[in-house]
Amino acid sequence: SLPLVCLACDWYSKRQWTPKVLLEKVPYVLYIVPIALVTSSLYEHTSIFDLWSEALLWVCAFVVYVLKFLFPLKQVPFYTFHLPISVFNVQYGGTLCIFALFVLSLLCIRRQRLYIFVILIYFLSIFFLLQYDEKKAYLLADRYMYLPSFGICLFLGSLCDSLLEKYARRSGISYWGLRVFLVIILVWGAGKTIVQIGVWKDSLSLWNYVIAKSRPLAFAYANRGLAYNDQGQYDRAMADFNRAIEIGPRHAKAYLGRGIVFDHFGRTESAIADYSQAIRLDSRDTQAYINRGYDYLFLGQYDLALVDFDAALAVNPRLAQAYNNKGTVYFHLGQYTLALENFNLAVQMDSDSPDAYMNRGSFYAMNGQSGLAVKDFSEVIRVDPVHAAAQHYRSLLLKEKEP
Repeated sequence: SLPLVCLACDWYSKRQWTPKVLLEKVPYVLYIVPIALVTSSLYEHTSIFDLWSEALLWVCAFVVYVLKFLFPLKQVPFYTFHLPISVFNVQYGGTLCIFALFVLSLLCIRRQRLYIFVILIYFLSIFFLLQYDEKKAYLLADRYMYLPSFGICLFLGSLCDSLLEKYARRSGISYWGLRVFLVIILVWGAGKTIVQIGVWKDSLSLWNYVIAKSRPLAFAYANRGLAYNDQGQYDRAMADFNRAIEIGPRHAKAYLGRGIVFDHFGRTESAIADYSQAIRLDSRDTQAYINRGYDYLFLGQYDLALVDFDAALAVNPRLAQAYNNKGTVYFHLGQYTLALENFNLAVQMDSDSPDAYMNRGSFYAMNGQSGLAVKDFSEVIRVDPVHAAAQHYRSLLLKEKEP
């Protein structure tokens, strides 16, 4: 929406939309549109509601974002929708009334250029974010207000400036009372900001806060489970993934995470079952395909492993990990030409992949190409200076070259 926001700024500053002014926005369009198309293809909107419910959710989000910005009393990073989605539900009926008043205000004061500009900035910035889908599992997120809040802040700043200028002529209690009030708001807002910074300190603090402040949410438990997994707290991770699946049996990420924990515990068959369920729920989850394929590789089921790695590449043809794993499968099958071809593709797709360099270096070493092997092991050490295996094998090969 950036090009549209720029056009709104031109309109407010009374710049004519001449061909030259419009051409200024072309670089933004050329840069943003491909990114938007790729993002849209990777994160499909999978609505589970009818058109009327979608419209009510849209209006609710449009209004609640403004209310949360103006009155940030009870904040959590993510806000979910409430059932039933109906005008008879206070949440949706109330926001629909506020939205109607908002539209009426536009008609009544449409000649106020600043007010129209503020609305344009907010609307154009937030429009593409006003949707709910099953994968995202939440309706609003505080972080989406960064750019849209610009227009509201501009309006509030202009209003405060006008009031201060008006009361400055009178002096007395009104003027100083207003200044004190603004200072109190500023200090209070700064305090709220500091608190929010603490919430976003790391993944664990974020999801602990969301779980403590919100109703039970599958995606919150799944994400905290991933944070516990990253810290090696596998028992806690398993408990969170189980809780996520209990709350939302169709939450694909929970099955993916639990499969990862099963792999850590050596329960390969259970991991494969969870990866399979994750794929059934989200057929575009490349990590589930790669993880399941790796487990098939571990079990020696090479044909099934190749099928999964190819499925991941069908979704994203630039996955270095999939090419690297395919190379490993072909190596085990004795198809060395295909193995090298896939190791090369892995390095081509990710020039900082230590696994790809390590596998290709090992391949070169086993085929007597010590110079190329040393070069690849050196690349591994460049990316990961404490990679013990790469250091060991490179030193052995260098010693062999010594006279």
